[in-house]
Amino acid sequence: FLRSEYCYQDPAWYGDADKRFWATSILGGETNDWSRTRPDGQPATFTVAGEQVREARFGLEGVIPGVSIFFLVLSIVIGASFVGAEYKFGTVENLLLWEPRRARVLLTKFVAGFTSSFVVTAAMLGLLSALLYAVASVRGTTSGVDSRFWVDLFSLLGRAGIAGGLFFVLAMSVAVIARNTTASVGLLLGWFVISNIVIELAARWFRRWELFMNATAFITESDAVASRKIAGQRFEVFGHGYLTAGLVVAVWALLFATIATLIFNRRDID
Repeated sequence: FLRSEYCYQDPAWYGDADKRFWATSILGGETNDWSRTRPDGQPATFTVAGEQVREARFGLEGVIPGVSIFFLVLSIVIGASFVGAEYKFGTVENLLLWEPRRARVLLTKFVAGFTSSFVVTAAMLGLLSALLYAVASVRGTTSGVDSRFWVDLFSLLGRAGIAGGLFFVLAMSVAVIARNTTASVGLLLGWFVISNIVIELAARWFRRWELFMNATAFITESDAVASRKIAGQRFEVFGHGYLTAGLVVAVWALLFATIATLIFNRRDID
């Protein structure tokens, strides 16, 4: 029998849609002119009850910005295991017999962890970018890739590496405080899952300072979102820019690293 509605399995329904993989999809959408169509810093505003409000700007939304979130999770797991495993197997005591200056031991671990996480995160994302670019060259198109695209790509790899290093330090600090790998991973990933619910129900004012949202904003070059009530209505608006978002993540990591260092210096090792 005949059906009048479109068949979504029929390629003809899509018309002449371009099925090629665009190299510009690495960072964003399909475009023939990256410099012109890339997300920019121009603020968008709207007016509510006579008050002008700035909207939050969304940044890069391609394959690499999305995958970079996975590397943050990986940094959490490795960072927590970096010191949590030593507590589990009792090697902390042996290490302190060799180097009794605890603050120096922990600082060295922080620096080593941050550096290694930065390098691995940036390198792996860079490798994935190269593979995607090769796919576009062979089975797609590199149209639209210009000098600005490369600047955006390498700066994103750098920001993702910094965020990965900070999350490594953060997870390691929580593991030192809790003396347990599982507790550190569970706490941070648990917060990642439920943070939006908790903030929406109990602390909307805290949204602009939330750890994972700021990390995402920093990596993708987007704005952190704040919650604001105007004329009885609540809006999600501009909180701060991506550089400030990176600073917020750094403050979170520094705060927990400081607490961990103070506890590590004073607590008995058993």
